[in-house]
Amino acid sequence: MLIPTSCCLCSVSDETRDHLFVDCPYIKILWGLMLRKLSGSLISFTSWTQLLGWSSSDSTTSPRTLRSIAVQATIYHTWTERNNMVYRSQTLSASDLFRLVDRTIRNTISARKTRKEFKNLMVLWLI
Repeated sequence: MLIPTSCCLCSVSDETRDHLFVDCPYIKILWGLMLRKLSGSLISFTSWTQLLGWSSSDSTTSPRTLRSIAVQATIYHTWTERNNMVYRSQTLSASDLFRLVDRTIRNTISARKTRKEFKNLMVLWLI
């Protein structure tokens, strides 16, 4: 298959792991929505390593478990969106993609609500 090396979501740079999941202007909008929801502040990641470090850190507003769920859902849906663009020439806006990520996070928390580490996550996510 002939797949272009440039990012199919922004066409600004070559598609690498760091670009697709951290540096792409499209994903930066998605992370901005996510981070405002989780921490109320606007921070940004500059590398894959920094993203992983943030996801494994802990805070009172967003525990490690919630951050991990959010990062996993964001990466999954970003990859799905990338594939939709490559193979179907269809793409969602970043805000529409965030709604899918939000639904995935809610479903993940709901499915595990009886587990101790998931007990208060829905309240923290919905704030």
